[in-house]
Amino acid sequence: MKVVVLTAAYPAPSEPGRAVYIESLTRAIVQRSRSEGREPLEAVIIAPRVSPTDPIEEVREGLTVRRFRYPSMGKRLKEMRRPSRWRLGAYFASGLAATLEEVRRLPADLILCHWVLPVGPIAAVASALLGVPLVTVAHGSDLNRYAWSSTLFHRLALATVTQARHVLAVSPDLGSVLVERLCVPYSKVTVVPMGVDPDLFSTPRAAGGSHPALETDETRRARRRSLGLESGRRLLVFVGDLIPEKGVRELLEAWKTLLL
Repeated sequence: MKVVVLTAAYPAPSEPGRAVYIESLTRAIVQRSRSEGREPLEAVIIAPRVSPTDPIEEVREGLTVRRFRYPSMGKRLKEMRRPSRWRLGAYFASGLAATLEEVRRLPADLILCHWVLPVGPIAAVASALLGVPLVTVAHGSDLNRYAWSSTLFHRLALATVTQARHVLAVSPDLGSVLVERLCVPYSKVTVVPMGVDPDLFSTPRAAGGSHPALETDETRRARRRSLGLESGRRLLVFVGDLIPEKGVRELLEAWKTLLL
């Protein structure tokens, strides 16, 4: 089986940590198909080229990555305050050309698209033109924010989920948005939370049991020392893009109120 994975963000030499979970997920799917003795899955990634220093094509972690050019100014679309129509048009045209070329070259059996916006419309048009099934993954801001930011974006999001054979949502809330607000048939939506590597993130377990172990103060202090953190200070952890839409400012205000 051959799959074209179209994604709005992907690791690159300029930003090796950007959306690394998409890379990890794709690599895991490919490896699992081989280890289980099933028909091997071949995946090619299509992603925007944000930095002009990043290669147009490279092999990362055994996966071929092709990046399409657009007038990025070194920024992703979501980092631009108000991208102009011609910039959005250039993004769409370049992404569509790269996707059509790769789907034909493989030839692909499936298009897997991460984020309903901004790359969803590209995947939807490619799917419609070439008759290749589309599966779209909704990650959060694509539906919670951008799909309602303008009439145009709403219609593009609706066209994407309508064209998709199936839509995956990474949370029950997003699944509800798809069904209740975008009127996607319930049978067409599956909630699949993004995976977590248990070797990197885990909760200590009680000996012989499945319940989390109670962590002593000394254990907690030892863990903090191993990370170079002060043992007695209260800590706030935020994981995500440092952009206004993530609510970091509101989080900090709430944190200050809590400490008063």
